[in-house]
Amino acid sequence: MTRYGASAVADFYRGYAAYEQQRLPRALKFFSDAQAQAPGWTEAHRWVARILLELDQSKKAVAAWTQVIVLAGDNPADTHFLKLAKESETYGFLAAKSFFAGIAAYQAGRLDAARLDFEQAGRANPKYAKAWRWLGRTDYELSRFREAVAAYQEVLKLDPLDASSAYFLKLALRAIESSP
Repeated sequence: MTRYGASAVADFYRGYAAYEQQRLPRALKFFSDAQAQAPGWTEAHRWVARILLELDQSKKAVAAWTQVIVLAGDNPADTHFLKLAKESETYGFLAAKSFFAGIAAYQAGRLDAARLDFEQAGRANPKYAKAWRWLGRTDYELSRFREAVAAYQEVLKLDPLDASSAYFLKLALRAIESSP
């Protein structure tokens, strides 16, 4: 407690309690107060950044995660959340969160779960071409060729010059034509 001060520590724990109760704006206030009282407390900064991201305040979250990295150094977890915040700026938190979950599931070989996450990302933001592209790829690998066609068509509506999606669209159409 002496490192950050009793008041900062009390605010930090109030913030955590509010977070546990799903009272995000209140949690943000307490963590922000703790951060203001102890500017070098990385964990207080990290919680502020996390809550800003969950509240879909992406621009502020990018700045907050950048500050966390300045304080804590570059580590994979904080870098991941900075990337998520940046993607959220463009596509919204729910879409970006679903997309990143889809990538993780895909890399783990859980294609059915990845497919659901990519589909959710595309629904959350229909202009999220990367989500549709990954949905098409996953559907293709799952031999869900009709679904792959639909996903690749969405990509090409958003990015008509996407040569890779155009190629895989042709492959999926051929697979449908050649199936009994």
